[in-house]
Order: sequence, then C-alpha cells, then structure tokens
Amino acid sequence: MDFKVFLDANFILDFLLNRKGYDAALQLFTLAKKRKVSTFTNPSIIQTVSFYLQKDFDTTTSKALLKELLKLISLIETRSEVVYSALNSSIRDIEDAIHYYTAIDYELDYIITNDIDFLKLDGAALPIKTPFQFLQNLQP
Repeated sequence: MDFKVFLDANFILDFLLNRKGYDAALQLFTLAKKRKVSTFTNPSIIQTVSFYLQKDFDTTTSKALLKELLKLISLIETRSEVVYSALNSSIRDIEDAIHYYTAIDYELDYIITNDIDFLKLDGAALPIKTPFQFLQNLQP
C-alpha cells in the first residue's frame, strides 16, 4: 500500500494550524510515520507554509514545527523542464501547474490538497484528492 503522495500547502497548514481537516491530516501523517505512505513536497510549499506559520507563531516555534514536519516529508526539487511544461499547460493557476507537473515528474501517485480549484484538476494523469477522499480509497 505504499503510495507516494505530494502534499499541498493548505493540507500542511490545516495540520499545523489545527484547522478544519486536521483529523484527516493527522491520520495521513500517522500512516507516513508508520511508513505506509510516503509523503513529498517541495521547498516552495515550505516557504508558503512558513509565511502563514509566522502569522500565528514566533520564528523559533515556526522553525521547530517545520523541522518536525520534515521528519515525515521528503523534499523534492522542480526541474526547469517541469516549469516549462507547467507554463505551457492549460492549467490556469501557475503554482498548481508547477506542483502538478513536479508530482508527475517524480511519478507520485496522488496530490493531497484541500484547495477547491486544485481539486478540479483531478484526472487520469494524476489523481488529486482531499485527505478524506484519499483515506477513503485506502479502506478495503
């Protein structure tokens, strides 16, 4: 069952800021800790998350949260060719397009997000699911 999933910023923020969706995020991170799911994101997501963390926490706390988080998430880089693919795609949101094509480049199985617009890109090339939908798919 070892799925490889790309985690979007809003999913990570739901977890770290204990927002709606926290319970599903906790379940997914528990699976990651048990090595039943491999989780990935890229540095731009960490930059976005850090911006919002520092609105609620001081720098020391924000850094500590991110360090703990990165024990469960592997960072992946986006190659320049992937950026060009994203820019040449029909996806209107450039950031989502870059994440989408990065996940495809690394042959990941899913993107996990709570971003309504990002979810609309769910398709055959790469499934995009909410954490709840992803966890439901794991049920026998």
